[in-house]
Amino acid sequence: MDRRHLWFDNRLKGFCIYCGRHSETRDHVPSKVLLDKPFPKNLPVVECCLECNLSFSADEEYVACFIECILAGSTDPSKLKRAKVVQILEKKASLAKRISSSRKSLSKKMNYWKPEMNRIEKIILKLARGHLDFELSLQRMDQPSNVTIVPIMMMNKEESDQFVIPPNIHLYPELGSRSFLKGKDTLWHSWSDWNVVQPGRYQY
Repeated sequence: MDRRHLWFDNRLKGFCIYCGRHSETRDHVPSKVLLDKPFPKNLPVVECCLECNLSFSADEEYVACFIECILAGSTDPSKLKRAKVVQILEKKASLAKRISSSRKSLSKKMNYWKPEMNRIEKIILKLARGHLDFELSLQRMDQPSNVTIVPIMMMNKEESDQFVIPPNIHLYPELGSRSFLKGKDTLWHSWSDWNVVQPGRYQY
């Protein structure tokens, strides 16, 4: 966890950033199931209630396993690279079967995977809310107007450039927030840089 003292409004602390109830625990953003050992130091954490924390676990496992199976083109543990995913699928045969059944054939040479989009969207929103709170000390519990989830290889060049190289927007973050402290030397904080949690595995 980032040990620097933050000076944001204390009224923004003490409650679950996902539902607004009293916070009882802390949640890693991203969850460790999305990362590989050895885990990076100072992983982002946010306040949340126990019910919300537990409610994400199964969906986070699904997302981590689904992504790894797509990359490997198989749910066969012997063909997977991530040890954590292998461990999960060997322990939870029903999950492996569920992911395997989502693989569809267009032809003898072409297959595609049909994800459970409600589970993926749930985790995408969880991560977005967690990063917003961790970096800016802002909480958004309302539903977004839309959520777009597209594999990078299916993006056209314009979409890819927009995603990989975000617009260079300058703004003042919440006073005393982590993001404000990062940008205090330049006064203006640029949002054009990625925060890399684990190289090659997770960045936001």
